[in-house]
Order: sequence, then C-alpha cells, then structure tokens
Amino acid sequence: MSMKRISLFACASILLVAVILKCVFASNGSITNIRVVSGLPYGLTERAIDAARKIKFIPAMKDGKYVSMWMQLEYNFNLY
Repeated sequence: MSMKRISLFACASILLVAVILKCVFASNGSITNIRVVSGLPYGLTERAIDAARKIKFIPAMKDGKYVSMWMQLEYNFNLY
C-alpha cells in the first residue's frame, strides 16, 4: 500500500466520526435514560449528550395516551 493511500485512509477515518446514543423519548416530552453506545474523545460525547437533552418533541400517542419509546440517535462530527 502506498504512503498516499495510507494518508488518505487515515484522513478519512479522522474526518468521519459519530457518537451513537440510545435514549428514551419520554411521554412528558423530555429525553431520559441517555446511554452511550459509541462515544468519542475530546468532549464530543458530552456535546452529543447535551444536544440530545435539548431536543424538543411531541411524544408519540397510543390509544389516545402519550407514550415513551427508546430511540437511537447518531451525532456526526466533521473534523477538519
């Protein structure tokens, strides 16, 4: 493998990064039970968790009642 290919591969692996979270979209409209499935260093995981906590939504309904549900969130970071 040439040095140019190795460098391009290294750059691609640095630039394409994501934090994956699993959390509950609660029946009261808040995000709870945040779990890190795949995290990143340098405070990026914490920033993704902060962003998840700020999500505003109308809860799903079942039989006329608001319900909670587990969801997976992916926050992509582009590092330059």
